[in-house]
This record gives sequence, C-alpha cells and structure tokens, in this order.
Amino acid sequence: MKNYFILFCFCLSLGLSLSAQEEPNKNKPLIKVEISTPRLQVGMVEVRVNLEAQRENSALEKAPQIYWEIDKEQYSFLVTTVSPGFYQGNLLITEEHPEGEGKIYLLFPASSEAQFLGDLEVDSPGGNSPFLYPKKEYQIYKTSKTNQTSQSKDKNPSSLLFLKSDFNEKIVALEDGRIVEIFLSSKGQAGYIRIQRLRDGFTWGYHNILPIVDSNHQKNWALGDVVNEGDILGTVAFSKDFSPYLGLELFEEEESGIKEHPPINYLAKGKYKEETISILPRTIPMMLSEEISSPKKISFGLADIVFLVYVGFFLTIIKLVLSTLR
Repeated sequence: MKNYFILFCFCLSLGLSLSAQEEPNKNKPLIKVEISTPRLQVGMVEVRVNLEAQRENSALEKAPQIYWEIDKEQYSFLVTTVSPGFYQGNLLITEEHPEGEGKIYLLFPASSEAQFLGDLEVDSPGGNSPFLYPKKEYQIYKTSKTNQTSQSKDKNPSSLLFLKSDFNEKIVALEDGRIVEIFLSSKGQAGYIRIQRLRDGFTWGYHNILPIVDSNHQKNWALGDVVNEGDILGTVAFSKDFSPYLGLELFEEEESGIKEHPPINYLAKGKYKEETISILPRTIPMMLSEEISSPKKISFGLADIVFLVYVGFFLTIIKLVLSTLR
C-alpha cells in the first residue's frame, strides 16, 4: 500500500510540473516577427513586429525602440508604424555601418529587458565559391616562370588566380554587385565580367568564361546590371592551349589607384592543391572604351574586287539571256 501511495505522489508531482511547463508566460508577449532580409551589403531593412496576444495592454501603445546591435554598438531603426501590438521600423544600411553579424532587439519604454527579434548580417567580402557546384578540392595553376604582368586594369593582373575547371562548367557570382565591365564572347571566344560590390570598391573579375543569359530577366547580361550572389554568370570557355580554367581577380579602386588583393584569401574555406605548369594562360581583357569605339572602315583587297567584277559580269549575262527569251 505504501508503494502505491509513493507512486501516486510521484505521478501527481510529474503532472503538475508538466502543466507548469506548458502554461505560457503571460508577462512575456507572444511575438510574430518579419524581417525583410537577414543579410545584405547595403540597402533598407524592414522589420514588422506583431504582438498578437497583447493588444489590450495599454503599455504597448507607446512606440518601442527597435535597434540592431553589433560589436556592442546600437543602430536604431526608424519606427514608422505604431499601433497597439503592431510596430514597423526601417534601417538603411550604408557603408558607414560595420560588417559582420548582429542581432535585432525590441525594447519598450517601461521595460528594462530587450526582446530578441532576429539576426542581421552585413556582408564582408568573399566567403563563397565561384562554381555552381562547389568542389571538394580546388586545383590552382602556378608557374615557376615569371609571367608578364601589369598593375593596369587592362592588362593581366599579377594577382589573377587560375582555378582548374571543367569545360562548360557553370560560374556563379561570389557576391551581390553591379556589372562595371563586360566582354560578351563571340564565336566561342572567351569573355569576362567584372562586378563591383554594392558596398565598397571591391571588384571581382571572372575571366575565360562565356557570359550567358540572365535567367532572372531572360536577357543577356549587360553593363550596369545588378547581380545577386549565386546568379549564373556564364560557363568556362574552351582553351586551345590549356586545360579548362577560371581566371579570378580581385581589386579595389582607391584614390591612389588600383589595389590588388589575392582572391584566394576571400574564397570559401576548403582544400587547395597547386599544380605547376610551364606557363600560365595570358588574359588581356578589352576595356569598355575599346568595345564601344567606332567600327573600323571596311577595306577591299584585289581578290575581293575581282570577285565582285565576276559576279557583276555573270548577272549581266543572265539579264541578256532573259531579255532574249522574252
């Protein structure tokens, strides 16, 4: 009998503890949060907060503070909508804001405890793979010979990284940005795209690719287009004298000139293996000014003139024959 009594008391205490756990905390509002984007470089972030179960609470009629906290610094949202239990705020992220991952909080005037709403990350350069299907191991072409290089943007950058690829392998944008230079290939000739980050002067160059149609807008990529991280830029071109490769460059435009950065320092972490070859591919992309320059005048050689005379004579004979038949 004593054992049954102990068992009864145990079950009763367990049931009470479970019911206490299931009972919601009436002092803590139930929050429904919508954040327009959890990650960006620059742009507007919108937060909507809905305290569904607390609309009758008069304390919620006052505008709360919504802020983004990173590195112990707070950046306040502009609260644009204040309704009992519903709030909306905006924060414009610019180059002045620090890069990294922070947290968004909600704080009421009469409360000393802020409530966590969600994460917000401001992108720093790099951290991704340029291939649609990231590789387990990346192979880098290097050479023991000195390659002719130049600090000028219209020459082969000294920091150009040659990644072994597969022919027709799809190449994607490493980050959001805007196309500042593009050379659309013709008849299989390799092209390139340079994309500048929206946040700063960092520019990625993708060389030895065949730019393709922008799948989002069903048109060819063009100068000035905004590219999203992960968008397919093109495919690796066929190389006559080399194995298929992707040439990556990264530079930053400063007042003093062009500052090059080793692309490998900004790629996704992974295994990298070097392969030494006799000489590296030579890539000298055209500048935009050369692409849109006046077309060259058409010149005719002696063979062209003889051919045109022959065609004219032949057409004259046909005309005479037809007039005789009539």
